[in-house]
Amino acid sequence: MGPSVIGPDDEFRGNLKTRDAIEIHGAVRGEVHCRAELTVCPDGEVEGLTEGNHVIVQGRVQGQVQASRQLEIHAGAKFQAEVVYQPEVLVLSSKLTIDDVQRKQG
Repeated sequence: MGPSVIGPDDEFRGNLKTRDAIEIHGAVRGEVHCRAELTVCPDGEVEGLTEGNHVIVQGRVQGQVQASRQLEIHAGAKFQAEVVYQPEVLVLSSKLTIDDVQRKQG
């Protein structure tokens, strides 16, 4: 089974919890808790808490990010978030450096 999808024309407000992978192409305002891979696609955005095992940011993220295994920030991403916990951060952007990512062990 593939990932759950928040479509490009969708907006979710509130707290979203899933055990399976999720792709966000639309907007989430609130909290996203995912026990698997959480992808904020280039046309997606999250305002609030973004929490997942493996968090991939290709779109816009504001608020806090918690990645229990890995955080990837891709070129073109608009990352304005505090990283609360992450064992490994991959910054795949020429405009954003690892020093630009605020980190706090939680």
